[in-house]
Amino acid sequence: MFELLPMYKGFIFDLDGTLVDSLPGLTNGLNRALSLLSYPRCSLEEVSSMVGRGTRDLCRRAMHHVNPAPDWEEHVLELYEIFTREYKLSWQDGTRPFDGIMPMLQALATQGAHLAVLSNKPHDVTVPLVREKLPGIPFDPVMGFSEVFPRKPDPAALWHIAKSWSLSPKEVCMVGDSAHDGNTAVNAGSGLVLVDWGYSSREALNAFGVPVCDSPAELAELLNKLFVPR
Repeated sequence: MFELLPMYKGFIFDLDGTLVDSLPGLTNGLNRALSLLSYPRCSLEEVSSMVGRGTRDLCRRAMHHVNPAPDWEEHVLELYEIFTREYKLSWQDGTRPFDGIMPMLQALATQGAHLAVLSNKPHDVTVPLVREKLPGIPFDPVMGFSEVFPRKPDPAALWHIAKSWSLSPKEVCMVGDSAHDGNTAVNAGSGLVLVDWGYSSREALNAFGVPVCDSPAELAELLNKLFVPR
C-alpha cells in the first residue's frame, strides 16, 4: 500500500501521542468538566482510549462512559462546551515532548525538511501548545482543528499543507500514532510512518503495513533515510 523510499521533502506530524504526551492535561481538563456536571472522573487509561478524533468525540465517549442513563447523548454538548473552556486552562498540566523528539525535529529542520503539525486538537490550543512545548522548531504551518478544514482522516488539510510547500502528496510523509493518522495518509495518497508510544494499540498500527517505530531514536533514523534534501 505504501512505498517508503528516500523521496520525502516534508513531514507532517500528528501532535498528541506522537510529539507530545498531552494525556495528563487532557485528563485534567475533562475531569474538571465532568466534576462541574457532578459526574465521576475518568482515569488516564480510560481517557487514552477515547482520544484521537477531536474534543467533541472525546466528550461523547466520556459521557457514554460515565452516564449510564438512556439520555446520555443529550448531555454531550453541555460537557463539550465546559471542557472546551476548562482545557484552555489545563493543557499545560504535565504536557511534555516525548524524550528524543526535540533532537529529531531539530536535525530534520537543520537538513532543510519542511515540517508541519496537523492535529485534531482545537486550533486555539494547538498553536500555543506547540509554541511552548516544542520551542524553536520551524513548523509551517501548525494546524489544529477549525472550521476551515474537516478533521483527520479527511485529507483536505494534508493536501493544503503539501500545496503550501509546492509539493505533491507523494512527496510528503504523515507521521502519527493512530489509525486516524494512517487513514489520513491513505486518503491523501501520501507516505506514512507510525509510532507505538502513543495512544493506539499495536494491532491497529500494524494493519497499515508500514514501519511502526518503537522509539524516537528509531523514528529519527528512519526519517533521516526517507528525507531527500530540497
